[in-house]
Amino acid sequence: MNAIGWRRLHAPLGMLCAVLLSIGSFAASAEDSRLLTKAEVEGIVVGKNLRYVRATDGTTVTFDVRDGGKVYYAPQRTQRNLSIQGAWTISDDGALCFKWHSDQYVTMQDGCYRFRRTGEKTQVVGGRHPDNLLGDLVE
Repeated sequence: MNAIGWRRLHAPLGMLCAVLLSIGSFAASAEDSRLLTKAEVEGIVVGKNLRYVRATDGTTVTFDVRDGGKVYYAPQRTQRNLSIQGAWTISDDGALCFKWHSDQYVTMQDGCYRFRRTGEKTQVVGGRHPDNLLGDLVE
């Protein structure tokens, strides 16, 4: 068999091996990560400052999650010293949900976050789409 025939025969085999290896590494990483339970989320957020480094731009986001269901958010880089208030709940599946009071200058989006443990890190992920990484929790 000449060199061209050899490449034609083995190129698809090499691509198949690469695909199988990537599937295997994806499966291994999926096994290493898990969503946190309601009790675990309560333990890391209630009565604490929840801080995470946003994956998109490296900004540290902080929510002051108070006992009793109140939450405060003080956005960085604003012209006035403000703190936006809202309410929080944790659903049975471990989603931390915020309902924000209106502010005349800053619009906050109501929504939910989930938390995922991956190795030694706790990650903040989308409430509806837990595969969407929002950032890493600062503990």
